[in-house]
Amino acid sequence: FSTIDYAPAEWNRYTSHDTLFSTWAPRNFNNNTTTSNVDSAGHASYTYTTYDSLRGNTYSVLLENFSKYYWRKNDSAFWAPLIKSYEDADPDLIKKKISNGGANGYELTIRQKGSGNIKRLRLLLNGGKLYTLITVQALSEINNSNNNKFFESFLCKNIQPNDKLFISKANVLLSDVASDDSAVANNAMKYLSSTPFTKDDLPSLHKALLKKYRTDRDEDNNVIKKELGRIIIALKDTASVTFARDNYNAADDTTRDVLLSVMASFPTRENYHDLKNILLKNTPRIKPGYNFTSEFTDSMQLAAGVLPDLLPLLKDTVMADAIIIISRKLLDSGFITAQALQTYSKDVLRISQKECAALTANPDDYKLVNYSLEVILGKLNTPETNAALQKWSVLKAPYLQQNAVNLLLQNRQVISPVAIQSLAKEKSTRIELYDTLKAYKKQNLFPALYRSQKSFGESLVYLSDEDNTPDSIAYVTVKTINFKGRKAKFYFYKLAFGQAEDAQYYLGSAGPFPLDAADISLKDATGAIYYDADFDQSNLTAQEGALINKMQDDFEWKDKK
Repeated sequence: FSTIDYAPAEWNRYTSHDTLFSTWAPRNFNNNTTTSNVDSAGHASYTYTTYDSLRGNTYSVLLENFSKYYWRKNDSAFWAPLIKSYEDADPDLIKKKISNGGANGYELTIRQKGSGNIKRLRLLLNGGKLYTLITVQALSEINNSNNNKFFESFLCKNIQPNDKLFISKANVLLSDVASDDSAVANNAMKYLSSTPFTKDDLPSLHKALLKKYRTDRDEDNNVIKKELGRIIIALKDTASVTFARDNYNAADDTTRDVLLSVMASFPTRENYHDLKNILLKNTPRIKPGYNFTSEFTDSMQLAAGVLPDLLPLLKDTVMADAIIIISRKLLDSGFITAQALQTYSKDVLRISQKECAALTANPDDYKLVNYSLEVILGKLNTPETNAALQKWSVLKAPYLQQNAVNLLLQNRQVISPVAIQSLAKEKSTRIELYDTLKAYKKQNLFPALYRSQKSFGESLVYLSDEDNTPDSIAYVTVKTINFKGRKAKFYFYKLAFGQAEDAQYYLGSAGPFPLDAADISLKDATGAIYYDADFDQSNLTAQEGALINKMQDDFEWKDKK
C-alpha cells in the first residue's frame, strides 16, 4: 500500500491523452483510463479523472460507446429514460438544456442524500457517444468559476452527427441472435430484453420466433423464444393472434408454448373460444409455462367462460398443472365455485397424491402448482380432500405445511400435533402459526417450548431481511430499554451467515416486547440486523445501542394517540 502524491493544481486547458476532448481542469487527465462494461458488440465505458489536490476535489469524464445493437426512435426517446433515471434518485433535481460547441445535452444538479454535497453533471451526445462530466462538491463551491469552466469549456475534438443512433438495428440483432457462431449469438441475446422494438418490427419478430436457435446450451433456445414472445405480447397487435393461430399446429413444442401465451394475451370471446378448441384438439406436448396461465387469467370473466370445457384436461398429465392453477385463480376471485370442480375431485386427488409423494421423497421439489392444488383441496372440503390436506400438513416444506394447516382450520378439521410441532420449531413459520391458531381461538395448541418472547424474537430476527436469512441464530441477552418514551424489552442474538470458516456474524435484535415476560404480544415488535460491523463481543454494548437507534427510526407505538 502506498499513497499517491498529486501535483499542485494548475488550472488550465487540458486534452485527454487520446485527444477525444479537452476542457478546463486542475491538471492533466489520468492516462490510466478505467475501462469497463466492454463486450464484443462494441459497448464500452471509459472513465477519465483529474484531481484538484488543493481542494480535494475529483473531476471525471465518463465516455460511453454504445453497442452496434443500440438505437432509439429519436432524440427525445434517447434522453427521456436517461434523465428519468436521475430523477428517480432525486425528484427535485435541477435540469437545463445545454450545448458545448455543437454537442447538445443536459446539465443536472442533484442533492446527495445524507450530506450537504451536490452532484453536478453535464451529459453530452456526440457522434453516437455519451460524455458525462461529473464532480461532487459542497453547495457553496459547486458553481465556483473553475467548476463552471470545467463544464462550460468542454469541447469534443470533432463534432459529429448522432444519426446512426436513431436507425433501427432490429434486423441486425435478430440475425445475430440466430448466428451459428455461439459467441455472436450469446452476446446478442443479452440485448434482446432492452431493445426498443416497435410494431414495424413484428414481421421480423414473428419470423424469428419460428426459428430453432443453436446456442451453447439447449435451454438458451427456450430463453430466446420466451423473450421473443414477451416482446411480441408487449407490442399488443392483433396481427400476432392471427400469426400464432396459423402457425401453432406446425410449430415445435417450445414455440407452441409461446404461441399459446401470445393468443391468451388478447382477451376476446372469439379468441378464447379458438384457444379452447386448440387446447382440446391439439393439446400441448409439454407443460405450458407460467406466462400462459398468467395471460389466460388476465381476463377472469373470459377464462371462467371456457374453463368448464377445459376441465377434462385435468386427466391429461401435460395440461393438468395449468388447469389447476387457472381453477385456483378463478376460485379465489369468485368467478367459479367449488361445485364446478366436484365432478373432477378424483382427478384432483390423484394429482395431489402424486405431488405429495414427490415432495415426501424430495422436500426441495417444489412446483408452482403445489400451492394451487392445496387451495383447491381446501375449497372442495370433502372428507377425502381434507384427508389429503392432512398429508400436506406434515410435509417437510414449511410454506406448504402452513398453507395446509390454514385450510384445515378453515374447514374446522383437527390439526396433526406433528404439523403444529414442526411449524412451531421452524423459525420462518413460528409466528404465523401462532397468529393463525389464535385467530381460531386454538392458541393453546401452540407448543409451550416455543411460546415465549425469546422464541418469537428469534423468528422476528430471522424474517427481518427477506433477501438474506441467517444460517443459525444464537441467543445473546435480553435488556430493558427506554424506547420511544416507554420501557420495553429487547432480545439480542448472534446471527451466522454462511458455514464454518466462510461464516460472517452480525448482531440481531427483536422488540419492543412488554416488560411482563409472559406477555407474548407482538403488536409492536419487529426484528432488525446490524450490518454496519461484524459481531464483536468486546464492543457489544456499543453495537446494541447503535442497532436500537436504527430501530427507533420511523417507529411509532401502535396505540399512540
